[in-house]
Amino acid sequence: MKKVLLILISLFNPVAAQDEPEVDFLEPLRFLIGSWDGEVTSDNGTGTGERTFSLILNENFIHIQNTIVIKNPDQTVQEDWGILSSDYERETYVLRQFSSEAFVCTYVVDSVSDDARLLVFRSEQIENAPENSRSRITIMIHSDTSFTEIYEFTNEGQHSADRIESRWTLRR
Repeated sequence: MKKVLLILISLFNPVAAQDEPEVDFLEPLRFLIGSWDGEVTSDNGTGTGERTFSLILNENFIHIQNTIVIKNPDQTVQEDWGILSSDYERETYVLRQFSSEAFVCTYVVDSVSDDARLLVFRSEQIENAPENSRSRITIMIHSDTSFTEIYEFTNEGQHSADRIESRWTLRR
């Protein structure tokens, strides 16, 4: 019993905890922090976008605000907010996205290229969407100031996915 107690004390000892370097799990995604301008192509037309990534809550999360305007006869405006976080237990990133269409989607990283310049997020859960809906976000990093994102959404029975491709450039 004394041995177990000593182990527990050492685990929760603040002095011992200070010896370990703090790991920044969001470091690979910090290049996103800032304001971005986008050129958008979708099945419904072309348009523009504005996106902001900011660190929030003691820099533990990345908050995303996104607005895309598709120039079609109705001039469609799509807005979403997201929170990007690290799931230490599963050793992955999680994106929780809230859209103006009332969808709430939880994504997890499905794959990362060896050079970490291609990330694929797949939907894990979608609220307020038809049953068996799926979506995927693919991010291709070109440089610290540009990336391409492909968003695909599919309902059950749909033969092809709705697709939006955006090319983002960091605003100076």
